[in-house]
Amino acid sequence: MVNDRPWLAPTAALAAILALAAVFLLGRATANTTSTATRPGIHAVGGIPVGVQDTRAGALAAADNYILEAAQTEDQNPLLFERFVRTVYLPARQQAALTQAAQNRAKNPLAAKNLAAGGKGIGFVGARRLDSYSPKRAQVTSYTTAVGWGPFVRPTQEWALIVTRLAWSGDRWLIDGLDASPAQPPVPAQFQVAPAGAKTAAAFDSALQGMTTPFFGTGDN
Repeated sequence: MVNDRPWLAPTAALAAILALAAVFLLGRATANTTSTATRPGIHAVGGIPVGVQDTRAGALAAADNYILEAAQTEDQNPLLFERFVRTVYLPARQQAALTQAAQNRAKNPLAAKNLAAGGKGIGFVGARRLDSYSPKRAQVTSYTTAVGWGPFVRPTQEWALIVTRLAWSGDRWLIDGLDASPAQPPVPAQFQVAPAGAKTAAAFDSALQGMTTPFFGTGDN
């Protein structure tokens, strides 16, 4: 749907997953807010997922949630996307992220048209790798896919490798970079054979009705 949709620099691979996941059907469940000793790696802060453990597992959990929250809100809810950016981006990165997002929306009127007409989408983090970790810094590479559908977008999926750079600040992980990897993402040679009726927007709407996406946990698995 668009050819450039990163937050720090234009990259086509990141664009693909974010464009297709721009209009999400699924909401998020509220994260556990128990004591520091038992809380998971993610807290909900005003509805925004925030990575709150400076550990290897905590860095993975932060990357999982930040990728999907960004994709879920950038087009669907720009005001919430701005709150997300203000909450979990390094201050020096925030304005560039917001400016790029606004430019992407302006370049992609089809996404807005599809959204207004009830278009939807869903994104997944299928796998991820902790490339590096030291207290206060981490980098995660994630294998992601997004499926989008609606009145003006036939059901489509895209795959991407996303690199998330994190910096620990105070009590949380902040985003220092969220970009497509230069490596080509692997894609299936053949998708599942299914009846034509399973490949329609109505089929997605019906099957996923009432479902929600969770905050990911501590990243232990």
